[in-house]
Amino acid sequence: MTKNKWAFVPLAVLIILVVSEINWYYPYGSPRPTSLQILNSNSTNDALNLNFSISSDLPSNITFTAIPVLTEPEDLPVYVFYDVNYTTQGIGSDWNLIHRLWEHLKIDLKLRNYYGDVELVDAKELESIFLSNKPAVTIMAYGAFPSNVFRNETNLVINLVTPWIKSGGILVWFGWEPGYYTVDQGQSYMTSDMENQLHGDGIENLGFGKFFRVTEGEPYWITCEVRSLFSEELDIRYNLIRTAPVYEAVANVSGGLLLGKVGQVNSTNRISVAAIPLGLGQLVAFGRFIENMDESNPLSFYSVSRDISQILCSGVLHTSKALGIGPAGENLWHKNYYLSYGEIKNENVAIPISSPDVKGFVLYGYNSIDSTGLLFFRDYVPI
Repeated sequence: MTKNKWAFVPLAVLIILVVSEINWYYPYGSPRPTSLQILNSNSTNDALNLNFSISSDLPSNITFTAIPVLTEPEDLPVYVFYDVNYTTQGIGSDWNLIHRLWEHLKIDLKLRNYYGDVELVDAKELESIFLSNKPAVTIMAYGAFPSNVFRNETNLVINLVTPWIKSGGILVWFGWEPGYYTVDQGQSYMTSDMENQLHGDGIENLGFGKFFRVTEGEPYWITCEVRSLFSEELDIRYNLIRTAPVYEAVANVSGGLLLGKVGQVNSTNRISVAAIPLGLGQLVAFGRFIENMDESNPLSFYSVSRDISQILCSGVLHTSKALGIGPAGENLWHKNYYLSYGEIKNENVAIPISSPDVKGFVLYGYNSIDSTGLLFFRDYVPI
C-alpha cells in the first residue's frame, strides 16, 4: 500500500524547527579560535623583523608585545601557599579566596601555554621549597610568613626566604609589607604587639627595607588609577597601594620594574605592583590583599590570577634597563589590533633592538577582557 505523502509533513516541520533553533543559538557554527601566526622572522643589528598574521571569527581586541631578554625564560613550577592550620584572624587574608586564586591560576596559565606545574603547598612543603634553593615561583597571598620559614628567635632571625630568592626564586607577595608579620602554627589570633613579630626589622632582614615605608592608621582602601606603561601594555589592573612599594625606590634600582598603577600614600608615590630584584631572584609585590569581589573588579581573585599570569607569561620579569627597556616600560614595543568578525590582518613590523646584550624576544599576544574572541600567543624568537 502506498503511504500518503502528507504523512511526512509533521516530520519535515519538526526537522525545520530543530535546525532553526540550532541556527538561532549558533548562528556562525563552531567558531575557530582567534589566532596569531608568525610567518617569517629575521634580525639585523638594529631590529627584529616579523611577518605575521592575526585572524578571528569573532570581534577581537588584541595586544601584541615583544619583550627583549637575555635568554629564553623557563616555565618554573608555581607554588601557592595554602595552610588552614595558620590563622587569618588579625591578618586580613582569606584561605577560601587563596584557594580560588589557585583554581583560576591553573586555568589562566594553561591558556597561555605555561608548562610549569601549579600546586598548593602547606607550611612544611614551603619550608622544603625554600631550603632547596631551586628556582620556582612561590605565591604568598596570606599576608604573613609561617614561622617555620621566617621568625624572630631570641634575637636571632631565622630566615629561609632571602637565600632562596637570591638563588633565583620569584616570590609573589600580597598583604602587609613582606617580613612585617609572622604566624605560628595553631596560633589563634595575630596582633602586632606579639613578641614573635619583627615589624620593620623583618622587612630589612629580608633585604627589601628601602623599598617599603610602613603605614599605620591609614585607610584600608587606598586605590589608584594612573597606569604605568607596563600596566597599559600588559593590562595589569590591581590598584590597592596602602602597603605597596615606594615608586622612586623601585625605579632607581637596577632591574626594578614598575608593573602596576601609581598613587600616593602620605604624599609618597607608590606602585600597586612592582618587581624588585634580589640576587638572581625577585620579589613581585602587590599593594595589599586579594578581595572577595566580582569578576570585573581588579582586586578579585579572577583579576589577580590574570595579572599574575600576564606577568609570568609575557617575559617581563626577564627584561631590564640594560636591555633598553625603562623601569615603567619605556621603549617596549607593543601594538593593538581590532579585528571584526572574520577579519584577517597581515603585518610586517620592525622591532628595535636597543642593546647588543639582547639575545632574543618573548612575543606575547593576548585579548582584552572585554574582547569576544579569545587569543593567547607566546613564543620565543632568538636573534
